Amino acid sequence: MEKNDFWIFNYQPTFNNLLIPNENYINLKKIIEDKNIDNHIIIYGGRGNGKNMLAKCIINHCCDVSFSSLRNHRDFINVKQLDRIYYINLDIYNNNNICDLIFECANKSRFDREYKILIINNLDRLSNLNQIKFSYFMEKKYKNFRLVGITSNINKINNKICKQCYNHRLPSIPIKKFKNFMIKLAKNNNIKFTDCQIKKAKEIYKNNQFNLKKSLLMIQYTIESKTRDVVPINVKLVHKLLNFTCGKGYINLQNAKDYIFILIGLGLSVSDIIKICISEILKIKNLDISKKLKIIAVASDLQAKSNKMDRSILILDNFLIQLNQIFIE
Repeated sequence: MEKNDFWIFNYQPTFNNLLIPNENYINLKKIIEDKNIDNHIIIYGGRGNGKNMLAKCIINHCCDVSFSSLRNHRDFINVKQLDRIYYINLDIYNNNNICDLIFECANKSRFDREYKILIINNLDRLSNLNQIKFSYFMEKKYKNFRLVGITSNINKINNKICKQCYNHRLPSIPIKKFKNFMIKLAKNNNIKFTDCQIKKAKEIYKNNQFNLKKSLLMIQYTIESKTRDVVPINVKLVHKLLNFTCGKGYINLQNAKDYIFILIGLGLSVSDIIKICISEILKIKNLDISKKLKIIAVASDLQAKSNKMDRSILILDNFLIQLNQIFIE
């Protein structure tokens, strides 16, 4: 179901092609200039500022590895791995079961010749107890691994962890420099923006409180909705949403919600989102007909209830959870 037709998701960032202003990452680049991660690192800043993008630049620079080369872990669906690199996406619903892997990586085996690199997204979602335990591992097992932590809320991270890290703040792009960003983006995607489109893009960026990721998706939607693109971006976003909910035995509801809010921000109602989900699921040729019928029944029932609820978004949560259960039956 993955659709790779997004400007922001197609982009493979390196320190040589970063679209964000140089001053937003120059200090981070300096500390890994020799291709070694000598310090644990925490990258923090607002949602959608590009923190994961910087983490991808680090592994590209230090290991000559593209993030797209990482493969799903055999035991954890929210972990990607390649050799000594682990990308761990912490979710509020699976905090504890992933900690065993984190602590296992912190211990060196006789087969490990180099330190492991643990990129932990949403580091603040580690429980307080596990953060204390992890800070001990960071100090005592420093030779075994390096942390690249990513967080939108550094205040929720234990001070003992922060003190052992180079803490890099990633600010949002100032509105005055957003035009330069759009020009670089256009060049990177072989497209051309009119002055009117750039002006509209700046308005979207400002209205989305400088959330770059969310703004780019909405800007692309605004532009492509006036073209004859075969697959509308709202359908592409639903594909991304379903990827987080139709996995094998695991539902990343927190990441799914990011796409729900983007879709709602684009003007779609809860009913619209469910209808697009059903339409795309019915196109899956190898999905058993009995499961398709169950999904239609669930959607019909929830659609009826949504009209009677003040917070109809809760219906979407319920729909995604039931959808996941049907897929793993």
